[in-house]
Amino acid sequence: MDLIQVIKDKINTLENGDYSKGLNAILTHIEVAFRHLERGQKGDFQCFTDVIYRTNQAFEGSIKELYRVLTHKDPSKKTLNDIESYFTDSNIFRPRVLEQFTSYRKNWRNPSTHDYHLDFDDREAYLAIITVSAFSYLLISQIEDTLISQKVEKEIKSQSPTKYISPIKNNDFIADTLKLLEDFCSNKSLWNMFLVGTVHPMIREHHVISALEGYFKSVTSDISLTVEPSLNNDVCPDAIFAKNDEKIILELKAYRRKSTKSELERAIVQVNSYMNLTKINTSIIFYYASQPSKFNIQEITNIDNKIIILTPEIKI
Repeated sequence: MDLIQVIKDKINTLENGDYSKGLNAILTHIEVAFRHLERGQKGDFQCFTDVIYRTNQAFEGSIKELYRVLTHKDPSKKTLNDIESYFTDSNIFRPRVLEQFTSYRKNWRNPSTHDYHLDFDDREAYLAIITVSAFSYLLISQIEDTLISQKVEKEIKSQSPTKYISPIKNNDFIADTLKLLEDFCSNKSLWNMFLVGTVHPMIREHHVISALEGYFKSVTSDISLTVEPSLNNDVCPDAIFAKNDEKIILELKAYRRKSTKSELERAIVQVNSYMNLTKINTSIIFYYASQPSKFNIQEITNIDNKIIILTPEIKI
């Protein structure tokens, strides 16, 4: 796998913004780090330490640009310590990103910053590049998700709410959530909104969940949507809906023409494990399509739990 190309492709999926210059600088630092690694492998051993200095720049640039997108503030007006504290204290990082953040800061950035006597060998330099490349990719992906959520939220708030939702009359948490999901899925202008201006070859799960996050923020104040909440043993469902003390687990799956019964069975086992961990007794398995569609509803209910399965009405 060409790590540089993977990161470059991810950057190219984003619309131009005030973060674009910073993201391209991150890519440059990683490219230069690889060149230092190659020089070190040819005999200039000091270059291995230079790798770490470049990966530190990529690390710092990544968190600054995510901070810019999340807060709409210029990161140059904040110290790096302030920005790092913002992420560690506010639980902003999704679990997979947090793991990479902690790993790089602990193993590479902090030691190289605070001890100028340190030097690194080729294996350490290579591992630092792999670690910061993974971290940068995940942060750029989180930037992408945030931009989608913000775009959907902004667009809906600028329009009449009835353009995107029909009135909710049930005052029933599950029924209201399903109705909002159906309005989201069947509205063509809304469904296409978060792909406008991008070059995504296909709709990914994280695109849909990010759009849903922005959608629920803008259309209801009663039902909240928490994306990738960390449960016991670092297990993460895709999202959890909440209204007062009631909660619903949401698990997304891409709908495919050749989806099999065994795939559905695995999804059921998956959400059952989430319900056992959380003591939440309702889950939605949402099979999303690649185009707007209403969905069919199937319920699996036992004494303790309810699983609602949503599949698109259209034939893919």
